[in-house]
Amino acid sequence: MKLALILMLTLMVSAVNAAEPVTLVLDRPETAGISGFRQMWNTPVVLSAGGAAEMVDKQFFGKAPSAVWSAEKRNGGEQPGALVFDAVHRSMLVRFPDAAGKIR
Repeated sequence: MKLALILMLTLMVSAVNAAEPVTLVLDRPETAGISGFRQMWNTPVVLSAGGAAEMVDKQFFGKAPSAVWSAEKRNGGEQPGALVFDAVHRSMLVRFPDAAGKIR
């Protein structure tokens, strides 16, 4: 009985190891930002890799690009904001709407 069980488990493990690997490509992410700043706390912000950014003078640290999330600086919210998040004030949601179908 033990030998049959060991043989069956060995065959199952070898069958799993022999299976071809499957690669899923989830290439259509959708992103949105949620701001912790009071004036924007209930306003989702559509984000994109080429979203709105502006150069900001950081004084001692020099000039650096900064993401623009406020609707006033993004054509009333028509232009997406820059793809960015931080630990304190800005969170980012990333979802893959076609993932369930691909996994299935």
